[in-house]
Amino acid sequence: MNSKLQEYMDIPWGNLVHSYGRASDFPPQVERLLNKDNDVYAIIKSNIEHQDTIWPATPFMLRVLLELINNTQADNEQLLTIYKRVWNATDNFITHYKDAVKQTMFKLDDILNSDMVWPDFIGDDEDEEAILWEEFDYTQQDWFNCCCLSLDLFKEYSQQIRDLSNLDDKYKELANNLYNRIESFMK
Repeated sequence: MNSKLQEYMDIPWGNLVHSYGRASDFPPQVERLLNKDNDVYAIIKSNIEHQDTIWPATPFMLRVLLELINNTQADNEQLLTIYKRVWNATDNFITHYKDAVKQTMFKLDDILNSDMVWPDFIGDDEDEEAILWEEFDYTQQDWFNCCCLSLDLFKEYSQQIRDLSNLDDKYKELANNLYNRIESFMK
């Protein structure tokens, strides 16, 4: 694992939430991915985005997955499919608030210092965890910030996504489509 990827992995995943709870399961999923366990992509897809909703963990997960572009241990086609899912959810949400997109100054690390972070898990009380899951309420601004951060990551990695189209014809169309959508949004 390169040092940049290791740095991205070194955050309190257990305090971030994805579609199905705490994101503490994401680092082991990345290890499985790097060990060429293709079954893990379906799990990551459902955790990073669900029913056009992204979560506070999504931009952090996306940053790690974008850093894996062209990693010989990762399946670029599977990664592009995940990127597309996150892009669709982000695009759908931001399209409704497009005027405010350029006004946000929220940074990725701001999530770690916000009300979007869950408290540390103490003990084995799954009932308390379930209550926290049901009662924890994100604001529309929280969702908006997560989408904007994901969009910023897509902008940052847009050239690498475009470059994927030159590597293999099997994902040329998917890479070009995603790149064109990112570029058209940035206009």
